[in-house]
Amino acid sequence: MVSVIIATYNYGRFISEAIESLINQTYVDWECIIIDDGSTDNTKSVVDDWIKKDKRIIYISQQNAGPTSARNNGISKAKGEYILFLDADDLLQPNKLKSHIEILESQKSVDIAYGDARYFYGDDKTQLFFSLKDDNKPWIPKYNGNGEGLVDLILRQNMMVISSPVIRKKVFDIVGSFDPKLLKLEDWELFQRMAINNFVFHYVEAKDAFVLIRAHASSLSYDKRGMRNYLLPILEKHFAKSKLSVKNRMYVFFRMIEEYTDLVIGSIAASHYPPRHYYQIYKFLLPLLSLCCLPFYFVIKIFRFIRKSFQHD
Repeated sequence: MVSVIIATYNYGRFISEAIESLINQTYVDWECIIIDDGSTDNTKSVVDDWIKKDKRIIYISQQNAGPTSARNNGISKAKGEYILFLDADDLLQPNKLKSHIEILESQKSVDIAYGDARYFYGDDKTQLFFSLKDDNKPWIPKYNGNGEGLVDLILRQNMMVISSPVIRKKVFDIVGSFDPKLLKLEDWELFQRMAINNFVFHYVEAKDAFVLIRAHASSLSYDKRGMRNYLLPILEKHFAKSKLSVKNRMYVFFRMIEEYTDLVIGSIAASHYPPRHYYQIYKFLLPLLSLCCLPFYFVIKIFRFIRKSFQHD
């Protein structure tokens, strides 16, 4: 059985479509655990109507604590052998669960089966896009396996959206759940832990098996600045605690230099420290650190500019 966990907050206007996309799955052995993170709209009444139609749907309410807490609550309640996270404003194509479960059932070495995503704006599902960027290029890599190559890839970018993978529940017994201190990028940090712990990822290529991501004014996908506020804590966490190779520790180290220096430059320009939420080096050391790191910072920036120029060519 697959436990589909939907964390929701004031998305009563969208959640019916999310549930309907689950009910329309060609794979039927699932439970849907809806964690209502303190909604004040009509979410509960909308879900109650669906529960009357389908007993596989479970509704749990909690005090508002953010999507990370809600998803962790869902993990603790899940009874399925597999877990998929679905945002309340997003949709699954009909073959999503079936195609991924077939891989997990036939290839016991695979721990995380993940697929591609498409984006749509508002309610218009007739036009699907590879990304929300202007270039509209595919960005989810097709990676099969584990090891250093996967760690190298996932440290540099998030390789999927949170609804892409179907994950064996036993994986969470090893890596734990979402980091409760992270309100954004929590999925990327979780996938990093899975890669660092040598779990096997498998890209699923199948018809009608995308997750469809809705872009709208209140969507978290638009909050790029807010997401970056959590990048530094993630880098620090893995630099200090994980078993990275020398190459990847060097990458994380120089990435931290770049972030710290950006932080101080931004602080000086704005006359206050931006909300980086939690990081271990005291704020009064940041100006001194940035002065020491400025030469490295400019080298990194120049290198990034050159690399992007070659990529565009």
